[in-house]
Amino acid sequence: MEALVQRISDRTALDPATVQQALGAILSFFQQHAPAGAMGELFDAIPGARQMAADAPAPQGGGLLGALGGLGGGLGGGLGGLMGLAAQLQGMGLGMDQMQTLGRELFGQAEQQMGPDKVRQIAGAIPGLARMFG
Repeated sequence: MEALVQRISDRTALDPATVQQALGAILSFFQQHAPAGAMGELFDAIPGARQMAADAPAPQGGGLLGALGGLGGGLGGGLGGLMGLAAQLQGMGLGMDQMQTLGRELFGQAEQQMGPDKVRQIAGAIPGLARMFG
């Protein structure tokens, strides 16, 4: 996990502590919205991922994206929750390009460890995820 954090830090110009927080928030979100079996495999495949999700800060609504996330919850938990995740990441100082880089790197690591079919299972369970993470 340290190599992934450093690679993302290098590509996004975010400090490693922020990258760890952001990854934790994303993994925690996936844990809540993706199939439990696939997430269990992801946590088993990427050492440190389960702990990173457990250590993630609780989401705090705020700003326009947070408000939209609350409204989007009525459209289905995945879409509204995804807007809330974007607001949480934005609150950590991430821009959309950084969010996309972080997501692509996380999915790339997951594909290497557990194969593309399981990653598609996780991504497919969350409406709008592919768009958010490019």
